[in-house]
Amino acid sequence: MNDLKQDLSDALKSILATRHGYPVGGLDALCTVESYIDDASLLARLDNNPPNMDDDGTAGYVRDLRMALKWVYKLRAPCSTNQHEEAINAFVARNDSATQWRLRIDVRSGWGESKLGRVMLLARQLIRHVTAGYQIGKPSHGPGTSYYRYRLLFEKYAYLERDAPDLVWKRFSDFFKPSPQSDAVDPFDSKENSCRLACVPKDVRGPRLVAPHMASAVWVQQAILEGIEESVLNHPCFWSFWPGEDRIRSVSLRDQTINQRLARYASANPSMYATLDLKDASDLVSWRLVCYLFSGTTLLRDLWAVRARTISLPDGRTLKLGMHAPMGSAVCFPVMALTLWALGTAVMYVLDHEWCRYRPNSKEFWARAKPFVFGDDVIIGVQYAQAFKTILTQCGLRCNEKKSFSGPGGFRESCGTDWYRGRLVTPLMLRRDDIDCIEGYTSLVSLYNSLVREGYEEISEVLLRHLIARNRFEKNGASWLAFTAREGSYGVLVHEGPLSARYAYQLNRRIGALQRRNRDTRAMEVLTHTLVPESRTRVPEVTDSRARLYEALACGHRRETEIVSLRPRDASFGWALERTRATSCWSVVFD
Repeated sequence: MNDLKQDLSDALKSILATRHGYPVGGLDALCTVESYIDDASLLARLDNNPPNMDDDGTAGYVRDLRMALKWVYKLRAPCSTNQHEEAINAFVARNDSATQWRLRIDVRSGWGESKLGRVMLLARQLIRHVTAGYQIGKPSHGPGTSYYRYRLLFEKYAYLERDAPDLVWKRFSDFFKPSPQSDAVDPFDSKENSCRLACVPKDVRGPRLVAPHMASAVWVQQAILEGIEESVLNHPCFWSFWPGEDRIRSVSLRDQTINQRLARYASANPSMYATLDLKDASDLVSWRLVCYLFSGTTLLRDLWAVRARTISLPDGRTLKLGMHAPMGSAVCFPVMALTLWALGTAVMYVLDHEWCRYRPNSKEFWARAKPFVFGDDVIIGVQYAQAFKTILTQCGLRCNEKKSFSGPGGFRESCGTDWYRGRLVTPLMLRRDDIDCIEGYTSLVSLYNSLVREGYEEISEVLLRHLIARNRFEKNGASWLAFTAREGSYGVLVHEGPLSARYAYQLNRRIGALQRRNRDTRAMEVLTHTLVPESRTRVPEVTDSRARLYEALACGHRRETEIVSLRPRDASFGWALERTRATSCWSVVFD
């Protein structure tokens, strides 16, 4: 495992030395756990200093250097006890910060001389305007586990009504009957809506924190999420534009491509747009801030009913939540996006109309430019960036200065894509090096295809040798390694033009993989052992008649959870990912 990591790092260093003449003495400081720190200073220089030349060679060097600096930045690794404790203590500190947040008294007195007061008042007006037509959607179960560790669909339905907290039951009792004619099942006892904090392995920097909620609360949160997507985000006020584009939606919960394309445009025209990223935004959005901005709306009453009041920490402590909702709630992401959009839109108007004595009509914003928001990624005009950061600070939020760019150099970043002078400089990274387990092996196969696709043949050849040497066969003859000529099929993608199909077939024979001709589709297939979504592998869960009635009447649909991205292999959001399972299957080699 260490040999794989070292061999790949050596190949990457060799690329820097041969392609760009990187000093040999500086190579030892690259591809290390600490080298990502230098990437932040590199991006600061790129952002603040206008480039001396503007060609593909410069962007190529920037990308290769960043790839070496961040090569093991997201390498999956077990977390130590100290890292767990530090993550939990940091969460407690963020919750305390959200609890202590208060809106300044001097900005609560209407449309006065205070710009901060005008921004807050106008942001609340915008939220009320766009949520006026809010209608709750249909309930459904979310992915993953729950507060009581129910993960299977049968378990979630079995205890759906029994575990319902008081406020959820009182406001949404109709959601706990599969049909109006069905009898209601009362909860076991009176209880408070709560969640629990869990530490999930992430990378060498520490664990990821998630907060599984009660299955009954998530059941209704999914309905609120659908209501926001269907009845709020379709409001005309969310339409915006940038030069060359007309009628672009300024807030999206699924489509990253809007922010990614605008980040590319901003990098080529750095005087127009700034890209801002918030730090720990989901934990710092105070419940008091949400109550102020969403006051008087039906949406706030629904959010109040499904919100967890307390959280159970891994060390046994119970903490009262001051934040709106930790990551794990289905409404955390959309409420955060609406909050940032309203604040950004208000900032833009107040700065453009500094001497205006009266509040504008909400319909005036239908044809105005607005910030573009996806989660905690915000793109706003350069002239408004500093004022927007000030407002964020006043609202208890923190701007991540290392990932926020507004300078003349032409570097911009948004939704996982990095752009320099209009060219993509997002580095590839080694995410797993545990080649002896199927999860790590599958990740390395995907990395190989990305390396070949983006021109890193020297590294891909080293990786392929390790993949061949560590290949395994299951008892049924399924091979971990497979070659394919079809884009989108599992395996090492063969790029040999018209001869790709022939080479892929011969390579599978050479490693001893089982192949067959599918009689129905006439496609050549290879038997592989890989990871596939559970929905494609599992036998339908055994459910009782009541659960099937819920599925047919209460849900009646499957909500789309896929993230649309210019780089779909990097689009990873815990609330949108489907659990995978290792299984053997026939994968297409060529049609």
